[in-house]
Amino acid sequence: QVVYILRLAECLGRMGTKVDILTRRFEGQPAMDRLDEEVRIIRIPAGGDGFISKERMDEVVPEWVDNAMHLIAQRRLGYSFVSSHYWDAGLAGMAMAERLALPHVHTPHSLGAWKRDSMDGDAAALEARFRFSHRITQERRIGAQADLVVATTPQQAELLAGPEYEVPAERLAMIPPGYDDTRFFPVSEASRALTKRDLGLEGPLVL
Repeated sequence: QVVYILRLAECLGRMGTKVDILTRRFEGQPAMDRLDEEVRIIRIPAGGDGFISKERMDEVVPEWVDNAMHLIAQRRLGYSFVSSHYWDAGLAGMAMAERLALPHVHTPHSLGAWKRDSMDGDAAALEARFRFSHRITQERRIGAQADLVVATTPQQAELLAGPEYEVPAERLAMIPPGYDDTRFFPVSEASRALTKRDLGLEGPLVL
């Protein structure tokens, strides 16, 4: 997900769009990092300086949004739209988009219902740890209010459109993640043989 967001921001930057990635600041991180001329990461404090698990991150979202809005007003920042990723950021994005009167595009990446149905073990213990009911309720709120929900697979799009989430078809798009063809590309048989020799490997390999 982090790679997805960084690459998305970089691609938007190459297209001439300035991007601010807003995230939580903790454990002494710098307040800002610039990735390039068009993209910067702005870290906003909320919930203290310690680590917070993703299952509990939504509890500090109201504080984070207040702090983000204060920074935006203080620096007189202007934005065209809000793009959020994962359900806790979806709550933040929903609140910010409403306050700033901006469109909100949300990409869930994963879904509580899918995770709930794919995990084995004691249902009560899993619910206590992962808060599936609460998460799904919040995911439904985000899906109901976002201007666009982006699924990354056909299966996810089907689940979002189904009875558990009920995202209307006109506000749901399926955009599969891309890949970096400067990093992942076919190589010749000679290159494969050389790499296997350098690594001390023999026989067929599955990566």
